[in-house]
Amino acid sequence: HTQIRSRYFDKQSGLTEDQYAEALLSTATVYVGTQAFGGLHSTRETQVWHYFRQAGRVEKVMASKHKKEKKNCGFYFVVFGARGGAENAV
Repeated sequence: HTQIRSRYFDKQSGLTEDQYAEALLSTATVYVGTQAFGGLHSTRETQVWHYFRQAGRVEKVMASKHKKEKKNCGFYFVVFGARGGAENAV
């Protein structure tokens, strides 16, 4: 694995920055912004699922939802069955 240092650090994760960086090396989750789909907020989870299954086995697609309106905020998290799928996707 190549050491990748993210500029983002989730301070609420309960991890140190080093622990957080180590966790990123084993994650099988990919953040997908709407720009990947032409900036369309109307992109459906099934569209994301079908697109990313080309990279590997997709276990879950989670759409962001506005707390009050329950509408899609326009980004997703794609969880792959293995780290390799996430690497293929990016």
